[in-house]
Amino acid sequence: MTHNTKKLLLLLTLFIWNTGNSQEVELLHSASKYIEGEDYQSAISEYEKIIEEGFISPELEYNLGTSYLKQKDGANAVLHLRRALQLDPNHTEAQHNLTIARNIVDTEISYIPDFFLLRYWRSFYKLISEIAWVVVGFICLAGVVGAVYFWLFPQSSKMKRMAFSAGIVLTFVTLISILAGYGRYTYGTASNQAVIRSASDFYIGADDRSESLGHLSAGVECIILDRIGEYLKIQLRDKEVGWIQESKITVI
Repeated sequence: MTHNTKKLLLLLTLFIWNTGNSQEVELLHSASKYIEGEDYQSAISEYEKIIEEGFISPELEYNLGTSYLKQKDGANAVLHLRRALQLDPNHTEAQHNLTIARNIVDTEISYIPDFFLLRYWRSFYKLISEIAWVVVGFICLAGVVGAVYFWLFPQSSKMKRMAFSAGIVLTFVTLISILAGYGRYTYGTASNQAVIRSASDFYIGADDRSESLGHLSAGVECIILDRIGEYLKIQLRDKEVGWIQESKITVI
């Protein structure tokens, strides 16, 4: 869970993003010094200030989440490491630290995986960014146009057959690219993923007078399904569904 490599990557990103104001870079240097001195609370304060300035980066969220993890703050560690993975699904170090952070959350939730085809599809569209999928789609679409041209105006019957086959394959790949790009985009911008920030009971209905399904500690992850007034219907990682006050959770 070292910060050295992440510091260099984050510093480079901040330098490119910065437009003359050196405050963010100074805050990063300050945070790095606190990390080296194992003063994680002070480092957290500096990272939070950078975020307040409007800067967003998977490396920043990773460093912040890891600092919270060092402080044994499972809820905030899970939140920021999940945000890092939302920005960069292939961030292996964030995934590793998220696994550790989940283990220090008081309420143990047994993870029930989604259908295996859905898991494979998610892994596939997360291989590259949505922009890259758009580029692939446009290239394939251009290939489809070329295949149609050679099918309509072939120089031989063999070329016509080849153009037809190529057109079918490229059309299929174009559609896959569009769907994958959309999936990758919605994954990065999803607003229904959340983390419970304050310990709370979990109810069978949208009212604290309804039957309690159990007690959830800070750091438990959930998906928001519905809303009634100040209550949200959520689904836990074990697929259990219930209601909780909106003020108790933070959207990732």
